[in-house]
Amino acid sequence: MALPNELYQQCRSTLLECSEFNSDDLLRAVFVTDELHLFQGRLPTAASTSERVDACLSFLADKRLSDGRPVLPIFLTTLRDKYQKGDALRDELETLRAQIEQLPDGPNDEYKSQQEAFYIKAASASLRRSFDALIADKLKGFVGRQFVFDELDEFLGTHNSGYFIIRGVPGIGKSALMAKLVNDRGYVHHFNIASQNIRSTRFFLENVSAQLIVRYNLEYKELPLGATNDGGFLMQCLGEAAAKREDKNERIVLAIDALDEADRLGLAPAVNSLYLPSSLPEGVYVIVTTRPLEDPHLHVARQQTLDLEADSEGNLQDITTYIEIYTQREAMHTRLSEWKVSPERFVAGLRKKSQGNFMYLVYVLPAIEQGKFVKGTLDELPDGLMAYYQRHWRQMREGNEKEFDIVYEPIVCILGVAQEPVTVKQIATWTKLHQGQVKESIGLWREFLEEEQVDGEGHYRIYHASFQDFLKEQVDLVRYDDMIANYYLMLVGLE
Repeated sequence: MALPNELYQQCRSTLLECSEFNSDDLLRAVFVTDELHLFQGRLPTAASTSERVDACLSFLADKRLSDGRPVLPIFLTTLRDKYQKGDALRDELETLRAQIEQLPDGPNDEYKSQQEAFYIKAASASLRRSFDALIADKLKGFVGRQFVFDELDEFLGTHNSGYFIIRGVPGIGKSALMAKLVNDRGYVHHFNIASQNIRSTRFFLENVSAQLIVRYNLEYKELPLGATNDGGFLMQCLGEAAAKREDKNERIVLAIDALDEADRLGLAPAVNSLYLPSSLPEGVYVIVTTRPLEDPHLHVARQQTLDLEADSEGNLQDITTYIEIYTQREAMHTRLSEWKVSPERFVAGLRKKSQGNFMYLVYVLPAIEQGKFVKGTLDELPDGLMAYYQRHWRQMREGNEKEFDIVYEPIVCILGVAQEPVTVKQIATWTKLHQGQVKESIGLWREFLEEEQVDGEGHYRIYHASFQDFLKEQVDLVRYDDMIANYYLMLVGLE
């Protein structure tokens, strides 16, 4: 069903006002009716409201039920019924539905061709944009890791397929390493990001399958129904991509970051995370990063594991290089002079304090540069990343226990459990605090948060998973999960 541009823009403008497009989960909740539920699992994901509206419209435009009826008007009817009579949005949705149903049946050839190609692009477009921002951030100040690249290249050169697993504790630089590989080598890739709720098997299969189809020009106009129900279609794409190689020495490499953050809800114990295949076609390789886990749920035929040890020679050399480069900044020259410490002694002392963890340096070096350590000595610096988090927590609470417990702790803990980046207004609604209190609190926690602008509004999330680990040790986060859940239950009258 081809929408004329003017009608498309009217439809887009109205849907942008609908709260159901504020998140992927809210939109999927519309698709629970008997007529729409078949399309629920195939909806493209998106990083913003505007992207979600565009992706949904394009996805539904040519979809029909088994009886031939177009799906878009049915969706608009279902959405309309969520609003009360007299609500302007309800009237606008009804007007749009009526106008769309009056359109000539059947798109023109050019439009049909565009729509056939759209789903493949839309399935991963929003994720690619999220990953582009992540990759750019992780590459800031990147140094070294040649010892990892050398071992990876040796594996690729001596095996005709297989898994290369990079294992390390939070903060040691796994995501930065993967970002470097993707940026420099252009691998097909997927980043699991728990704080953005990019962690489901469906997201992964949609994203990676779409990349493989586009990259290797596979003969698919859209992802088949059921493509994300198991690992069969991914395996098929990998096999077809391998078969289409003109140069049999060409390697097809799939890079997956943070396998430990992938959601295993609904998967049997024996099933590999993300439905990854146990064996790969010749010429196909998968690079995976993960925390050390007792059971990573990755049972594969050929694999090699590289442990990123914090005290290894290669890691400590990279830590040293990172500190040396940072200390060349003008403000750091001034700070070291005030501390009365030589660059050599500072580098050696901070390397020991870091315990081989890059995330420690990401937080501590700017704090030193900004003069946040009062005594100005190496002894004042905390030992390790968790100690740095504990120091900040303690400083915010000391002498201010009541406000910390009522305001600062709930706000950062809400951010710790939120499944996607959230706004000041959302946090204030869930915690029943004033938006001014939320803004002030975000300022105080700012170094541990990441902000992204979506439609001109700031959305916040925890920057690194290690800080979420810290929060779990400090506080029972279940009650903050319940706080969000109870709000939505109240909205639908179930509480």
